[in-house]
Amino acid sequence: RDRVYQKNKYQEKLEAQGKLSEKDKISQRRAKIKDLLAEGLKQKDICLTLDISKRTCIRDINYLKEQGLI
Repeated sequence: RDRVYQKNKYQEKLEAQGKLSEKDKISQRRAKIKDLLAEGLKQKDICLTLDISKRTCIRDINYLKEQGLI
């Protein structure tokens, strides 16, 4: 029960500071990658645009493919 309490407390703290959790950051990054792929950009261009490594980009693209989003 303490773990749930601590998790909720952490979420409230982030909301108070106007920040996002890591999960939310990753979700937003994947949504951006999906949009950029729809525009026809290549992996190299996406990496430069979002300032992420090529490995991160590949991992996110594979995740999107597994989920059937692209």
